[in-house]
Amino acid sequence: MCAKHYVKPKKYNAFRTGTMCAMSQNTEEQVKLLKEAGIDFFTHRFGNEPNEADINLLGWLEKYGVEVTGISNNTRKSINDGTTVFDKDKVCNMWYKDSPMFTEYLMNDEPGMCEFEHVQKSIEDFLEVFPDKTPYVNLLPMYANTDQLKGGAWKAPIEYFDGQSCYKQYLQEYVDKVKTHYIGVDIYPFRRKPMAGMEDKYPAYYDLLYYKDYMKNIELVADACRENGRDLWAYIQTCSWHCNIRDPNEEEIRWQAYCMISFGVRTLEYYTFANAGGGPKTGAPIDVRGCPTKAYFAVKRMALGMKKISDLYVSYRSVGAFNVNSSPEKTPYLELYNPYKDFKPISEVKCNTPLLVGCFDKIEGEGHAFTLVNCQDFATPETANIKVKIDGKVTMYYDGEPTVLTSDDGWYDFTLTQGDGVFVTVD
Repeated sequence: MCAKHYVKPKKYNAFRTGTMCAMSQNTEEQVKLLKEAGIDFFTHRFGNEPNEADINLLGWLEKYGVEVTGISNNTRKSINDGTTVFDKDKVCNMWYKDSPMFTEYLMNDEPGMCEFEHVQKSIEDFLEVFPDKTPYVNLLPMYANTDQLKGGAWKAPIEYFDGQSCYKQYLQEYVDKVKTHYIGVDIYPFRRKPMAGMEDKYPAYYDLLYYKDYMKNIELVADACRENGRDLWAYIQTCSWHCNIRDPNEEEIRWQAYCMISFGVRTLEYYTFANAGGGPKTGAPIDVRGCPTKAYFAVKRMALGMKKISDLYVSYRSVGAFNVNSSPEKTPYLELYNPYKDFKPISEVKCNTPLLVGCFDKIEGEGHAFTLVNCQDFATPETANIKVKIDGKVTMYYDGEPTVLTSDDGWYDFTLTQGDGVFVTVD
């Protein structure tokens, strides 16, 4: 029997946008940039003691209405083999705990199956002290190897060889043992070809410039959410952190976001938002000088567009997704284990490019919605010209703005540039 998750706070009945590593410089201007980009919250590691930088930060967050997911090493204890758990006896060390902007706590990042019972105990201890806050757990992606899925992210280096050999078990054990109202995961798809001399080490990893099972990974997590009544939370990639990982461009950031939206994501997070320097990270919406990059405006456009339709979007539930013009040879990143069939409003789809279609039913009453995402390979970009045979009144929401469409004998036309997407309702 699956663990019964705790009641979802009302504020999560919305589309939310968050980020890791939010600022390259701890300034009010950086917080203002977050707010203007539509960021609702970000994850921040607080110092063990009150310090001027963190105190100022909390003040700016309150001024601009940006919430924070806290991390602090001095609230944890080690129990065995490197596993750490939340220690409620150390709550006094959380000097920032009374800030109204502290609403979540990063409980565990990429734990393994052997840690899940400890994660649940930590959650119970945390909620005993903070019943009005949310403990956040972020799971491993499917390309983690077996050692990591069993023991946690830091048990072994990721070499991307093991496929989904025990990933379904990983998800099932999580829902059986850990009581959260969501399942959170990070899945980062963009690679670059290996450096000279590294080809033999990563043959499967670099056969494409994408993680080849990207859509399948989202599908499995979304299925687990749907089957267990949990929301989907997900990180997408906005930077590089390794010489063999490439920076996604603006279109690729938007594409990732629409892929997640196609599976009903409720909380979309960016890894990372700022390049703080002093490490391997490159790219990101905020550069090391604290200035917005092109990626910043892509993130801002996406977040503000979804905020306009947040209430509408969360009034539907994801029922699955299917692909068009996909093949294991040409578009492995678009392949699905169980494409959704018999979505009633759509009887036929015609398109010149590979396409992802996310399917939604109204939670209360009659009605449906769907997404369309141009999934043409970014190596050979192409605009998608789409015709969809639809039964019903059709309203397209592009960047959050509604347009009621007219049909040609039941056929509706959509045009999407490379990597772009759209949300559509059918009444």
